[in-house]
Amino acid sequence: MPVTFENTRFDPDLIEFHGIAKQMAASVGYTADLSVDGRLAQLLRLRVAQMNPCSYCLILHTKAAHDQGIAVEKVAHLASWRESTMFTPAERCALAYCEALTAYDPAAFAARHESLTSHFDEKAIAEIAAIVINMKSGDAACDAACETIYAALRKAGVDVLYDDKDERAGAKFATADLIGLPWQIIVGPKGLAEGKVELKRRATGERVSVTPAEAIERIAS
Repeated sequence: MPVTFENTRFDPDLIEFHGIAKQMAASVGYTADLSVDGRLAQLLRLRVAQMNPCSYCLILHTKAAHDQGIAVEKVAHLASWRESTMFTPAERCALAYCEALTAYDPAAFAARHESLTSHFDEKAIAEIAAIVINMKSGDAACDAACETIYAALRKAGVDVLYDDKDERAGAKFATADLIGLPWQIIVGPKGLAEGKVELKRRATGERVSVTPAEAIERIAS
């Protein structure tokens, strides 16, 4: 009997940013030239799928892991990687960071980020994680753009934190800096009206206005 799935969270065909989502996925997706090892990226995709209620994502990324040559035994051990001896120190650091982001565990962010720097450079860390900040939750255009960016990045294997809390902008920026993510994508109604988002690089404090697709290209380059 065939198995079917219904995606109840996100349907890019129903919103205007479908083309942007495709460009983002192409920039950092399965065929992109990433500095992070492809098998590690796939392990992170699969671990996020395990932690989230998404049967489609779980089956998709399990198959992709097998297609990339990840051992069946390693895939089977992924949910219990802390007790397994099959994962390298770099993989363990990345998985711990991935879980802290997915579970939104602010107390663990700083330590997890610091541990990554022992194994990965800034570019690789940026490919592992990013944050999307919704400056006006409840605004239809901002919500749609953030959902599109979030879904495209997740589909591409980037572990993304989506901040849609109803808080002041300063509080959101402070949280993002505390977490230590190297890149922030800031979505607001004013910039979005011009087809732009704001991209912030934590290392330098640089903030530039770019299209969503350009933001992803900057992170992946």
